[in-house]
Amino acid sequence: MAGIVNISFSVPRIKAILTDKIIEPVSGANPVDTGAVQLPNIRGVLDFEITSEDNNFTSKFQIIGGNTDYPGNPNSTFGFIKGTNVNASVTSTATNVFDVVTDAADAGGRTYELIFFPLDSFGSTIERTAGAVIGNNNLVVKIKTYRALLL
Repeated sequence: MAGIVNISFSVPRIKAILTDKIIEPVSGANPVDTGAVQLPNIRGVLDFEITSEDNNFTSKFQIIGGNTDYPGNPNSTFGFIKGTNVNASVTSTATNVFDVVTDAADAGGRTYELIFFPLDSFGSTIERTAGAVIGNNNLVVKIKTYRALLL
């Protein structure tokens, strides 16, 4: 028997996922001053907020990418979304590598290197590569991403 098939469309709900990574000093030195520190492994449109607690200076920017687990796929690479930076400049120095240079108000300006990996099994890293050391203070990295949830 032929009939009418009910067609329904699901409207995705958007869920914001906020991840805080507080990088605490060890024996008077912050680990980002001496090497790369692992960040949470999340992908998509990433809102970054970096606060150095020695002076409570905050910089913000957006990175997008990592939407597949195949390294050769262009969707696996990451890119800076121009115009989203506040209190910092962001430049790509190589594929999936970004230098974030904070304004002079951040202890004269600091440079952080962010490295992203195109495979889902590896998270990104952050390291302070230039400028004043963070020393015996925390570095807070907040990353917000958005996920569509089908109900």
